[in-house]
Amino acid sequence: MKNPFYPLVICSLLLSAQAMAQDDSTYKQKLQHQKDSIREAINREEGRDKLLSYNKLASLYYMDGMDELKMDTLLTLYTEMDAEAQKQEDYNFCAVARGNILGVYLNARMYDRLIEVAPEHLRFIKEHKAWKHYFNVYSRYIMTFMLRGNYEEGITHAGILYREAEELENKSGMATALYAMATVYQRQRRYEEVERCCRQCITLATGDEHTSRILVDAHHLLCEALIKTKRYDDLLEVAAGYEKANQGYDAYAKMTVISDWANLWMIYAKYYCYTGDFDKAEEYCQKIEDVVSAPAYKIDIYRIRAHIYNSRGEYAQALEMIEKVSEQRAGTTEFAELYDINVLKVDVLARMHQAEEITVLYQEALALNDSLRNIDYARQIDEIHTQYEVNRHIEEKERNRNYALLATIGFALAIVALVIWIVYSRRLQEKNRNLVRRLREQDALALRLEQLQAIQPDDLGTAIPTDPLYQRLIALLNDEVYTDSELTRATLVARLNTNDRYLSDLIKQHFNQTVSDLITTYRLRHARRLLADPHCTLTIEAIALDSGFGTRTTFHILFRKHYGLSPAEFRRLSLQENE
Repeated sequence: MKNPFYPLVICSLLLSAQAMAQDDSTYKQKLQHQKDSIREAINREEGRDKLLSYNKLASLYYMDGMDELKMDTLLTLYTEMDAEAQKQEDYNFCAVARGNILGVYLNARMYDRLIEVAPEHLRFIKEHKAWKHYFNVYSRYIMTFMLRGNYEEGITHAGILYREAEELENKSGMATALYAMATVYQRQRRYEEVERCCRQCITLATGDEHTSRILVDAHHLLCEALIKTKRYDDLLEVAAGYEKANQGYDAYAKMTVISDWANLWMIYAKYYCYTGDFDKAEEYCQKIEDVVSAPAYKIDIYRIRAHIYNSRGEYAQALEMIEKVSEQRAGTTEFAELYDINVLKVDVLARMHQAEEITVLYQEALALNDSLRNIDYARQIDEIHTQYEVNRHIEEKERNRNYALLATIGFALAIVALVIWIVYSRRLQEKNRNLVRRLREQDALALRLEQLQAIQPDDLGTAIPTDPLYQRLIALLNDEVYTDSELTRATLVARLNTNDRYLSDLIKQHFNQTVSDLITTYRLRHARRLLADPHCTLTIEAIALDSGFGTRTTFHILFRKHYGLSPAEFRRLSLQENE
C-alpha cells in the first residue's frame, strides 16, 4: 500500500500552484483559515487522522516561509506529533516527525544543533526499525557535515549508512547512502567518485517505485558531474534515463513535478550551450522560464545566456548576464560558482581587450581558487583582502596591477619555454637515438667486413690495396697502435720505415684524411665500441686513456665534434638500445 503521506516538497508544490492564482492578501487569509481549520481538527480528531492533520499543518507552515517564529511553531508541532505517534505506537509517524525536526534545523542552518540531536533520533528510529525513514534521516545528517565543510566525516558516515543497509539487504538504503556520498563528492569536485556513486545508486534504485525519488536525484547529480567533466556524449545517454526516471516518479506521485522537469531541461540547456547549439540552448532556457521562477533557475539561465552572448560576440549582453548572476549570488559561500563565473567574465573582458578589469578579476579568481581548498581560510582572506582594497592608495593599485600583469606574462612565458624545452629535448633525444643506431650499424658492418677481409676496413671502400706500405699501416692499426697516447705523425713514420710525404700521400689516397685525422678516427671508433659494450666497467676517463687520448677534455671535445653528443649520452643511449 502506498504511503499515505507524501514528502513535504510535494505538498508545497501543490499548495504553491493553488496560491499563484490569488493575490498576496487573499492568499494569506486563505492560508491562515486553513491553519485554523486544521488546528480545530487536531483538537477533535483521534488516531491516524490526527497525525495526518499534524503533518498537513506543518506543511502549511513550511510553505509560508521560515522566520524564527514559524521555526519555533514547526518544532512545537513536530514535537507534539512525535508524542502523539508514540502514544499510538505508530513509529513510522514518529520517524517522520523526528526527521522533519532535523529538516527544520537544516533549513535554518542550525548545523551544530542538528548534529547534537541527530544521533538520538537516529537511534530511536533504528530501534523501532522504521528503515525507510532511518535512511532518509541519516542522509540529512550526512548533508549537515557536507554543508559545514566536514567532507571526510560526511563520507565516513555515508559509508557507515551503506554498510548498515547492505547488512539488511535494503537496496533503497544502499541507494540513499550512495547518493549522500555522491553529494559530498560533488561539493569537493571529485567528479569521478560522483559518477561511480551515482551509477551504482541508479542500478540499485531502478525498478522500484519506492526509490523513484532518489532515482531522479541520482540522474540529476550524474548529469551535472558529466557536464563538469565535459563528457557530453555520455551525458545524452544519462539524460535519456533521467527523462524516464521523471516519468516514473510522476506516476508514483500521481502528479507532474515541475521542478524535476525544469532540472532536466536545464541539463539539456547546458549541453546545447557547451556543444555550440545556442538556438537549442535558448529554447530550453525559455521553456524553463515559462514554468518556474525560482532564483536558482534564473542564475543558471543567466549563466547560459552569458555563454551564448559571449560566443556570438555580443559582449555587452554577456556582461549584463554575468552581473545578474553576481547579484543573485551576492553573499554566497559557493566559491566554486563564483570562481567559474569570474573565469567566464575574464574571457569576455579579454575579447573586449579590457586588461585592467582582467587584472582585478585575476586577483579575485586566485583568492576564490584558494577558497575551494579551505573555505574557512578563504573567508578570512576575503575579509583581509576587502579591508586592504578599501585602504590602499591609487598608486599601490596601479603598481599591484602591473605586478599581476607581469606575473601573468612571466608565468605564460615560463610555460611556453617549458613546452619548447620538452619538445626540443624529446626531438634531440630521438635524434641521438637514431645516431647511435646508425653508428652501431656501422660498427656491425665494419666487424663483418673485418671478418671477411681479415683486415680493418675504412668507411670509403673495401678493396684491398697491394701496396706494402698500406699493408704495414693496416697491420699496425689492427694491433691498435693508435691506443698509444704518445703516438704522433713522426713516430708512426718511423715505425713504418717510410718518409712523411709518402705516408701522407698514401693516407690521403686510401682514407681521404690527414695522418692526425686517421689516428683520431681510429681512437674514436675504439672508444665508441667500449662505450657501447654493456660488459665494459671502465669509467669514461679510463676509456679515453685506453683509446689513446691524452686527456678526458680532449676526448669529450673530439667525440662531440664527430658524433654530435657527449660520450656519456652515447653510452646511456647505447645501453638503452641493448635492453
